[in-house]
Amino acid sequence: WTVACILLSIPHMLRSIFLIGIFLVLSACSGKGGKEKTIGKETFITAMPVGGEVNDPDHGREAWLAVGPVEGTEGSPANGVVTAHYFEDGTFILGMQVNIAKPEDDFFYEAWLVQEGENDVSLGHLTNPSGDVRHQLHFQAEEDYRNRAAIAITREPDDGNPEPGTVVARAMLKKRQR
Repeated sequence: WTVACILLSIPHMLRSIFLIGIFLVLSACSGKGGKEKTIGKETFITAMPVGGEVNDPDHGREAWLAVGPVEGTEGSPANGVVTAHYFEDGTFILGMQVNIAKPEDDFFYEAWLVQEGENDVSLGHLTNPSGDVRHQLHFQAEEDYRNRAAIAITREPDDGNPEPGTVVARAMLKKRQR
């Protein structure tokens, strides 16, 4: 109440300057003196173009690129991106970064390449190096999966059952030109 009375007694222009000053002081105090704690480490492996084309030192020239946004299903908010590459040596590489709630104890997330009428291909478990909502996945195969554009992310009980669980997010890869 005392602060409100003081603010009301100051002319409008001075009150604005005073409030901005308070905001700046509080903003400067919000850090931890430059000693912020590191929670975890994330590494994103991505093929990057040099001189207009991608040449991976292990797999040669990139022959195909596809990208797709990740979207959560109803009741499972999620977002992120999937990037897939196919190289001239026949290597398929897919990288995924997804923001989705941490799974409950004894559950995990798994990603799948999906094609109607075919068996789903497991891309593996999403990892969570930071212990928060940021999940990632890196998949590599010596097989051509360019015909599988649909991706499903499932919530799986840690019970050893290899069948896909409940779909919590989806992505659709779309071929891109560099």
